[in-house]
Amino acid sequence: MTAAPQISFAETISALGIALPVATSPIAAEAGILLDANGKTVLVVDVNNEIEDEHASAIAAMVVLAINTCAGYRAEAVHV
Repeated sequence: MTAAPQISFAETISALGIALPVATSPIAAEAGILLDANGKTVLVVDVNNEIEDEHASAIAAMVVLAINTCAGYRAEAVHV
């Protein structure tokens, strides 16, 4: 029996139509929104706007870090 070919995390994300790397939206009014490399919305952290924007942005940044790291991208330091 032959093992099924394994596809990478990056290939799986790509197959879902998400262009890597992902990033948080640079627009302040879009706190907590993740965008793919083409600017398409991938995820909204707080769709009901129940938490503070700062908190939603922090969660989004951690999700971006996890996705991009798993896809083989190196983390970059961001100084705010």
